[in-house]
Amino acid sequence: MTRTESDLGMPVDFILPTPHPGLTIGAELAARKLSVSRASLMMRMPQSRLHRIIKGERSVTGDSALRLGLLLGISPQFFMNLQSQHDLALAEIEHGAEIRAEVHAA
Repeated sequence: MTRTESDLGMPVDFILPTPHPGLTIGAELAARKLSVSRASLMMRMPQSRLHRIIKGERSVTGDSALRLGLLLGISPQFFMNLQSQHDLALAEIEHGAEIRAEVHAA
């Protein structure tokens, strides 16, 4: 095993992207047999916003997290955490090496 490989034979800097929060939200709505249309009406949220979140085309905002939390009985912070984990993983994949080369610890 080399310094660049883990015990699984994968590069040590290999990062799996965390899924977009929309996947979790879509699965939760499906498990509750709620359509995007019905859930949007219940949350007083534009259907297009919820649809774009579920498709991974839009981020979960504070407003959306509050509405989803109330609808599903889940902490709004849960949805915000999903979004921030996704954003950090994406930033690492897209710019991590460049940032590590530029930034020096104090």
